[in-house]
Amino acid sequence: MRTASMYRLWHRWLPYLSAAMATAMLVSGVLTAVSLSAYRHEESPQMRAAVEARLQELQAEVKSGGAAALGRPRFRVMLQELPHAGPMLVADASGEVVFSVMPRRAGHVSELTSVEVRRLLAALPPDALEPEQRLLFMAGDALLAEGQHSDVYSYITRLLKDGEGKPVGVIAVAYDRLPAGRSTGGAGPWLRVYTVARPVFAVSLVLFWLSLPAWVLLDARARGERPWLWAALALCGNLVGVITYLVMRSDQRVSCPNCATEVSAAYNTCPHCGERLRPVCLSCHKGLREDWSYCPHCGRALGS
Repeated sequence: MRTASMYRLWHRWLPYLSAAMATAMLVSGVLTAVSLSAYRHEESPQMRAAVEARLQELQAEVKSGGAAALGRPRFRVMLQELPHAGPMLVADASGEVVFSVMPRRAGHVSELTSVEVRRLLAALPPDALEPEQRLLFMAGDALLAEGQHSDVYSYITRLLKDGEGKPVGVIAVAYDRLPAGRSTGGAGPWLRVYTVARPVFAVSLVLFWLSLPAWVLLDARARGERPWLWAALALCGNLVGVITYLVMRSDQRVSCPNCATEVSAAYNTCPHCGERLRPVCLSCHKGLREDWSYCPHCGRALGS
């Protein structure tokens, strides 16, 4: 009886659990997407100011030393000491890479750009972009093409000009948008929302996915269907499997007069308590209706 009561309890409340998990999944999914998008646009002004200040120092070095400054040890040391920097590259006016902190190595900046950008630049008329514009475009895309940690980096691309204002090179830098080691306690509100919403979405998705086949299993078992077959279909197809089951299941139900459990109308005996639900033929043991005089299955006269 205790097992039957548990079955009835789960059979009754699992649909509500599924609805609650679906709601939690929808809300947390929206919050995850919105907070992640907002977090990716969050940036520390102090981080950018520090990078901009060092870029101005590099520009001053090139302004005083011209194109030759790009190859000097002092210039390289200044690049290596660039605060909060990740991947970076420096190329001269011809596009030759003179300094690079990137997983891929190349002699020319065009070799680091994506295939799409190379095709785009090749399709443009020769006079559509100035040489320095092409160089900036390729240098910026070279960083983006790496595709590493794009959710934690911001990007700066600058032309390097000599004392006469003539472009002698380009620098492209990816730097940390937020301080290193920033925890959720010190992070902005969107990061905290994302940190909470993502696991809630994952848990609610798993519970929602499992609650549907669990309910189908209990419902099909109570109706005398094939419970494990229908549960497997619901597990694999989820909502499609559940809808298929609801369309094809038997809807005829009766309540056991002894234990009040709803069971299939095709049952002769309650599977939970053993109570006789309807009369049966003594010859073929098929279910009968009380107003019948003969068994429609074997022809035996009833009451004889």
